[in-house]
Amino acid sequence: MKREEPGQLCRSSWDDWVRNAGVELAWLGDQPACIPRQPLPPGASYLFSPFRGWFDYLSHELRQADQGLSAVLVDWIGRFCGLLGLRETVVLGAGPVSTNLYGPSDKDLLLESVRLASDRYPKHFLAIRNLTLQHHAEIIDGLVLQGFVALPARVIYEFEPPAQKSSRGGLDGGVERMPSHLSRDLKLLTKSGLLVTRPVTVDIHQAERLRAWYERIYLQKHSQLNAQYTAEFFLGVINQGLMELMVLEKQGEWLGFALISRRGNVASVPALGYGELCESLGGYRLIFAAIYGQTVGQGALLNYSSGAGDFKRKRGGQPHLEYTLLRAPAASKYRRGLLGWLADRLSRVRVDDLIRRGA
Repeated sequence: MKREEPGQLCRSSWDDWVRNAGVELAWLGDQPACIPRQPLPPGASYLFSPFRGWFDYLSHELRQADQGLSAVLVDWIGRFCGLLGLRETVVLGAGPVSTNLYGPSDKDLLLESVRLASDRYPKHFLAIRNLTLQHHAEIIDGLVLQGFVALPARVIYEFEPPAQKSSRGGLDGGVERMPSHLSRDLKLLTKSGLLVTRPVTVDIHQAERLRAWYERIYLQKHSQLNAQYTAEFFLGVINQGLMELMVLEKQGEWLGFALISRRGNVASVPALGYGELCESLGGYRLIFAAIYGQTVGQGALLNYSSGAGDFKRKRGGQPHLEYTLLRAPAASKYRRGLLGWLADRLSRVRVDDLIRRGA
């Protein structure tokens, strides 16, 4: 069975697109399987390693927030989980992006990839990322029947189009008022004089500029465990039509950009970036306003991923708990039992709990 919509490129490796992929790429039916290299490279991205996301990335964030003791605790828990084999988790159905979008056809495709992975990688943990109860209840139920458990991974924020909000109605049945911060951002974009353009191709020099802007935000300001995209990544996903490029420009000069990935009526933003001039004008607010206009403003649901929670909530972003579905090796009763115990404890985690901790 194939996907209902195009948008997945069959490749033999992620290495030329993501410098710190840290995995070998295989295909199980129509789904990618990311098999961690052993030993797992120290700088491997969290995109293909739940272990990196749960422990190494969290430890890095805690140290940045001057919470050294908490970071040490996370490190020790990570060492214990590493001994259980979590470093050797095979991630199914994941492309080289932080937010994978799944459509109605993906339940059967993912379950088939689980069956094939069970035969090919019987000693590995198996994981599927980016699932929410709001949109993927049937997929989650199907995976649970196959022995997976749902572990809270992060808080993501969604922006609904006005028509979708008004169809549900409010207390007075009217349309919800636009948040003041969002209104100010949209006005800022209008007053800036910047144009929002949609180039359909880029050359190598433009791709290098996008890479540099992306690294300035994601790697230099945040974490080296984010995907270290190459210029070839931007060339590939844009020129082959896998993602849409949105650019902010003034008098023909590019000042910032965002990549937009779509699946049906849902959009996500795998990468964005901007230079110093755009930052001086209000870079992140301008980019967000442009993204909002190109997605929500055109009737799409925007999955704006995790991070910057306060910024997103003030602009109307609705928080949802995102899960990683994880299954221990079938032959290890001890690891299956421990994973079940952990899932039971974490089942009490709520969105508000994570927001209070900064999500």
